[in-house]
Amino acid sequence: MELCQSHRKIVLSKILLLKPGTRKTEFRDSKYSIISARALLQDAKGNLWVGSNDEGVLCQKADGQSLMFTMEDGLPNNSIRALCEDKDGRIWVGTSSGITCIGKDFKISLPEDDTGLYRTGSV
Repeated sequence: MELCQSHRKIVLSKILLLKPGTRKTEFRDSKYSIISARALLQDAKGNLWVGSNDEGVLCQKADGQSLMFTMEDGLPNNSIRALCEDKDGRIWVGTSSGITCIGKDFKISLPEDDTGLYRTGSV
């Protein structure tokens, strides 16, 4: 971790910028266009999940591989509000238009109605 006094930002792993005293973060990855992170999660496997303001979800896997999930892949919205891992290792993603689940196989499931049935799509 490196503290940049002149810019009043904390740099973690040289990709995540946290602005002290606020909840605002910036995530920089040349492969993806994420510039504003709203939610962060490290899952039980050591994967880092970054939910962006308008660019979807980035999963930086522990092995170094990156996966990006957007509306094109089945997210209800690219504006991410929350990330949570359940006891089965699934990642629940709260967006500004509803929730979705990313399974351990990295397939997206969307709740359809109150019957408990889910529609599944793959990325």
